[in-house]
Amino acid sequence: MGKLKFGIFSFCLLTIFLFPILPQYIYIIGGINVVNMLIAIFVIIYVLLYGKVIKPQLKNNIIFYWLFMIMVAIRYLIDSEPLKAITYMLAFVLLQWFFISIIDSESRFSKAVDTLIAAGCFLGVLGIIEAIFKTNFIQLFASSNIEFFYDVRYGLLRIMTTFGQPITYGLYQVFVIVLINYRMGVVGKNKQLKLCYFISVLNIFLSVSRIPILAYILVQIVLIYHKSQKKFLNYLIIGCVVILICIILGTAFGLKIPFVDDLVQTISQIFSGNTESTSKTIGVGNRFDLWSWVYLSMGNHWIWGNGMTAKFAYEVYTWQTKTSIENQYLFVLWHNGIVGLVMLILSYISTLIFTWKRRKQYINQGNEKISFNVVMFVIMIVYYIAELGVQETDMTRMYSVFIALIIAYNRIANKTIEKKNIEMNIKI
Repeated sequence: MGKLKFGIFSFCLLTIFLFPILPQYIYIIGGINVVNMLIAIFVIIYVLLYGKVIKPQLKNNIIFYWLFMIMVAIRYLIDSEPLKAITYMLAFVLLQWFFISIIDSESRFSKAVDTLIAAGCFLGVLGIIEAIFKTNFIQLFASSNIEFFYDVRYGLLRIMTTFGQPITYGLYQVFVIVLINYRMGVVGKNKQLKLCYFISVLNIFLSVSRIPILAYILVQIVLIYHKSQKKFLNYLIIGCVVILICIILGTAFGLKIPFVDDLVQTISQIFSGNTESTSKTIGVGNRFDLWSWVYLSMGNHWIWGNGMTAKFAYEVYTWQTKTSIENQYLFVLWHNGIVGLVMLILSYISTLIFTWKRRKQYINQGNEKISFNVVMFVIMIVYYIAELGVQETDMTRMYSVFIALIIAYNRIANKTIEKKNIEMNIKI
């Protein structure tokens, strides 16, 4: 039995490595892509080798996450086809529950986190190769009917590796960086983690996406402040001095760096609510305009939405039709109505409450400089804000794995606390 358990955990790590990064656009047969195939293989092996599933508990769970995912699966069953509903249920409900069941110790949890970091580093190397050769070699294996849009910004090809968009890939690497920060607080800043950190940061900037870059900066500021206020103040002073010098030099010589200039305009527009389409940061303007476009397109479908198979199409001009919704909240509203949007927001709020309440809970406080709950609380807040400017798409997989890790971490922490209490009672 011990060998079997070891075998299922090894395959669990392989699945955790591949699940968030496999390209969804490579199909094997019919509507089955490589991600679906991986899930099916894992479920079969899990049932044959392990077959043990923990019982659901309301107390130590993020119940609204599961309810939202189940609701979406049901909507797929009603509006689409059974296969889509089954694959969605397997990917974002059963698979995560299996992960929670298997990751039941401190060592297994640490290995799961390290596996996600390794996957991010592996994908980061592919991203650097993509940037150097200006070619995405993975997309060569995509199904023939899939069309990709290549975007060059500031003279750089925006990398996306196995993801469908540069912005979602950038956010994926922000998630990886959060894990690296956590592990650095456990094992220290070793060479491997430093290398992984450098590769992830480089990939975020090579995605040339403002939202992931801002998310990365914000996450790092919050985590540095939490770890050491003195160090935070030192970094803040150095940062202010560097920015001041750059402003002086830029003013004196009339220099402008397009990316930095656009980044500043992006922040300015977010706080001012500017929606002028003539702005250089037109993407932000379009995201603001989306609110009115979706509102005008809802018709009489406010309660349950337009359905999972409905295609959004808003005629901005006679020669231009908007067909995408780069806002997760509006995307859910369009397809699932107010009911779906409320469920989504409740799942987000419950995740934040769950992690915040347990911010002082550790698996091993002697080794951890920061609780996993704290880093998850920080990344989730930043991610939920970032979703105002991006549709989740590929990131759903990484996000769902993070939810599983949060629940698994706290289950293990509770066991540790219970064990200590028993030992104390025995001594008494």
